[in-house]
Parts: sequence; C-alpha cells; structure tokens
Amino acid sequence: VEIMGMIRQLTTSKGVAALAALHDVNLAARYCSHVLMLFGDGQWQAGTCSELLNEEHLQALYDCRVETLVGKDGPRFFPAA
Repeated sequence: VEIMGMIRQLTTSKGVAALAALHDVNLAARYCSHVLMLFGDGQWQAGTCSELLNEEHLQALYDCRVETLVGKDGPRFFPAA
C-alpha cells in the first residue's frame, strides 16, 4: 500500500505513467486510473476503473458473484457466497 501510494504520488506530480501487473482488484480500484482485464479465453477489456471495476465486469472476469462495499477510500470488491 505504501509503495502504491508512492507510485501514484510520483505519477501525479511528474505527469508520467506507470504500468503494473496487479492481481488484487482492490489495489487497482484504490490506486489506478485505468485497467486492462485479461480473460481466460483470450478476450480482454480496457478502460477506466470507474467504467470497468464494478460487479458486472468483475463477475464475468472471475466467474463468480461479486459484492461491493463502499468506504471512505472508494469501492472494495469481495467474492460472494
């Protein structure tokens, strides 16, 4: 979390981009502006976090039901039973 915060602060202050391969959707939701979703069948989706990080898209990506909890730092996503 500390490193992701430093990267976001540097990219914002310097006006540059950073690319990271993350497997934690909640880190992406908190720190990234854009995401690239890679599906197991070779399909992909790219866009802003606000466009793609939602229950509909994440359920298709992970092939399971997803629930969203919204807190002071934005949405967090969890697998649903």
